Amino acid sequence: MAASALVAWSDGTIAPRELSIKDFCLENLSKLNIFEPHEASDIFLRYVRSLQDNPTSGKAEVLEAIDKLPDNKRDSDLLISICIGVGNCDCDLSQEEVDAIVEVGQQLGASTGDILAKLEQVKPKLDATLDPLTGLPRD
Repeated sequence: MAASALVAWSDGTIAPRELSIKDFCLENLSKLNIFEPHEASDIFLRYVRSLQDNPTSGKAEVLEAIDKLPDNKRDSDLLISICIGVGNCDCDLSQEEVDAIVEVGQQLGASTGDILAKLEQVKPKLDATLDPLTGLPRD
């Protein structure tokens, strides 16, 4: 929840789609069924409030929570993928979101090169004539 909050808030706003992807992950990834969905949402919002109130100490709190996770490459890759999903769910991966994803990945022990390679795989290749939300031609 801490990593998702950091990525979602990194550009200063939390889009409804970012909340939706977080909820989707909670509901569908059995690996994350550590919390009840409502409890997880409360934890997520607590981290977001902390980031809003004081970005420096909020970020330190997030990174401390990430640092407490067990050292497991598969779980780290999963968390990085979730963060990429949160950041990219609006098809507008901002530099702030990329920076937050890289920071989360580095905190998990992943190399910057590996994180950027994952980001490059999912970065939207959008046609400017198509609406990013519907995929339909713009008017």
